[in-house]
Amino acid sequence: MEPPLGNIAAVVQNATRQREPEETMLRVAIATTVAFRPTALKRISVERRKQWSEYTGNAQAVERLVQKAADLSRGLEALGSTLDRVAITAYLDEPRKRFLSSAGWCVRDYSAKGDRGVDMRHFARPLFSAEEAAAAGRPWSCNTKVQPRADMAATLYKFVAWTLTSYDRILHADADVHFLARPDPLVTRFDAPYFASSNPHEQSGRVSYFGFNSHMILLPPSASVFHELLRTAKSGTVFVTFTNTEQDILDWMFAPKSQDASFFPDHVHQNALRPKDSGGGGSLADPGNVTWRGCLGSETLPPY
Repeated sequence: MEPPLGNIAAVVQNATRQREPEETMLRVAIATTVAFRPTALKRISVERRKQWSEYTGNAQAVERLVQKAADLSRGLEALGSTLDRVAITAYLDEPRKRFLSSAGWCVRDYSAKGDRGVDMRHFARPLFSAEEAAAAGRPWSCNTKVQPRADMAATLYKFVAWTLTSYDRILHADADVHFLARPDPLVTRFDAPYFASSNPHEQSGRVSYFGFNSHMILLPPSASVFHELLRTAKSGTVFVTFTNTEQDILDWMFAPKSQDASFFPDHVHQNALRPKDSGGGGSLADPGNVTWRGCLGSETLPPY
């Protein structure tokens, strides 16, 4: 029987209890998401779309994201991390997927084709004004400037991390994260919380938003939680829109008690350090000498 919408605490508690490992060592992997899924937004100018095109739009933005994922893997290799690395991808061409594999990622393609894929545009419910919210009967925060992002569908592919049930724990990091310390000792601790997110104080001051930042999250995989995340996203009626990304759904489902960054290694979120622009791009650089470690399982998505 499906859990009721919004009963995520019980879902997570049951999923965690069912997944207590028999082994003395936890099975942990680092995951990142590299997805290309634009959302047509007529209300946003072309220039504004370019500012939020990391996951969605022009070829240069996709190229940068793939390159950053390669840099992330190369950085983990330099720090001596031995954790598996899983790249959750969608709608990338074969050369880009091969490049990620050569950079040390175990590439899992979740494009909507075959048993494993899903088109997250069916679950994205972006919202941009109080008038839109009122017309749709959806909640709205009067004190918040909503981000006019066009990439919500692509960011929802982060939810796929909950389906990697061959692992006991997943550390999901955005491709533009740079680790400053080896993550293995912290994320393999048995006393880690069932879910943890990056520190909320890392939020930019440009909006009145006090939720967490999902550029790094620690989670126990669970098909039930994945199902609940998709149903909540598709409903659009229970969460408040702040970022027009997966972060809005995660913030409603898990905050506030899950804002615990004590299990995260030192890192830099590079997106916060560079100006937003639509330039860059070019050919992909050589990923360097990176070991391809493989990964556990070959999970398909649970019914949704």
